[in-house]
Amino acid sequence: MTSDIQWNQATLPMSHGGLGIRKVSGIALPAFLSSTHSVLDSDSTILCFLTSEFQISHIDQALDTWRLKYGDVISDEPHVQKSWDSIVSKSVEEKCVVNNHVDIARLLAVQSLSPGLGSMQSHQEMWELFLTICPSEHTLSN
Repeated sequence: MTSDIQWNQATLPMSHGGLGIRKVSGIALPAFLSSTHSVLDSDSTILCFLTSEFQISHIDQALDTWRLKYGDVISDEPHVQKSWDSIVSKSVEEKCVVNNHVDIARLLAVQSLSPGLGSMQSHQEMWELFLTICPSEHTLSN
């Protein structure tokens, strides 16, 4: 039987130690915010004849919801969904508190196998980090 923590970890992108099984509720807000920011300038230009105070519906509510969930941390690249999603993933990751060395090793192993992180150097870094966390319990065998 899986716990809520395990399910939450599974919904993270692989680059954050998850399985990439995304929840719609987890990606809807980043998708909306990035899409509104990416079209804001073009919409204003195209629709300027309608009103000088053009605003996309529900953007204020979306930003309020964002602040309630994630504080004042706003994406550095507001038109890129991945940058909003990274903030969400880090928040979920922080809630997935790992309580034992096996869970820590599993999390690090999954992160190291993620695309872009699978180099030999990152495997070495992962192992060194694992040994730093629990140095006396594990050694490399020849």
